[in-house]
Amino acid sequence: PDLGFTASMPAKHPIYPNTAIPTVGLFNSLITGILRYSGLAALNIVLRIMRIVKVDANAATLAILMSHLNRREKSRPREMIRAVRALMSIGLPPTTRHLHVLMAALLREERAIAHPRGWTVGPVPEKTSLRPFATGNCFEPAAGVVFPRRLRYRTLMRPILQSLGDRGVRSDRVTFAMRIKHDAVVKCDLEMALTTFKTMVAAGIQPNEYHYGALIEGYAAVGDMRGAVDIMSKAIDAGARVTVKIHTMIIAGFARLGQPTEAVEAFRRMVGEGIRPDVPAIDAVVSAFFRAKAYRMARRALLQLWPQVAPISDELEKASLRQLA
Repeated sequence: PDLGFTASMPAKHPIYPNTAIPTVGLFNSLITGILRYSGLAALNIVLRIMRIVKVDANAATLAILMSHLNRREKSRPREMIRAVRALMSIGLPPTTRHLHVLMAALLREERAIAHPRGWTVGPVPEKTSLRPFATGNCFEPAAGVVFPRRLRYRTLMRPILQSLGDRGVRSDRVTFAMRIKHDAVVKCDLEMALTTFKTMVAAGIQPNEYHYGALIEGYAAVGDMRGAVDIMSKAIDAGARVTVKIHTMIIAGFARLGQPTEAVEAFRRMVGEGIRPDVPAIDAVVSAFFRAKAYRMARRALLQLWPQVAPISDELEKASLRQLA
């Protein structure tokens, strides 16, 4: 009655018995949007609706959830590996999309251990010897990346890789990018990273900004800024898209060496190419002055550059560098 009609009134838009039942593909599209804008809080509602209409989740559903966890929630790799193993236990084989997300999470964790971030981190690590590290075949499903024994990652990943390998899955452009980053950034073995890069090109895979970015980050990580800049020039010549993230790798490399002049020049080159700076780029410039103990200049740079990404309230104009940071 409150809605203006009674139960005896016919509905204007009746639902006919032969109406198509929603599919798992439709729900996967809905989940993608729900996770993007509402996070995990709204996911349970969609899953309850799926149970009501008797639509089961599939491998793609899990891949969407894993991508979200990797991108937004920063879940531990162990939890994500177990999710894929649970999928296998009910007869759904892992896919390359699952492998990509797992490798990204594992690589992020290993990178954080090898190269902690922050203005007060230690000196640039020394270059490793040029001997190759023990790695697998580049054409295996994970492009030959050997996962760490820590937290039993290697053991947990073994059935997943075995399942992919038994089905003839080979490394692709994504896993090659992660292998190059693993060689260059985690292992600091630039010779191996370049060998992997050349192997990929010889196999007919066209490198993109992620492959060049992995090499650039590796060179910057060991303080070889001439090599990093040279790789960026080659990426431009090859027609690869050079993003703000790649430029920030260069800026951060100079910053870790305590070279604010070079960091500022790299920042200006980026802006001159029409690339808009983001928070990490500005943070890298400011950290260069901080590492050089030019604290007054660090504060000034932060105040001058921050309006390019967000407004600064009036009460912060006189704040200390610590408060601004």
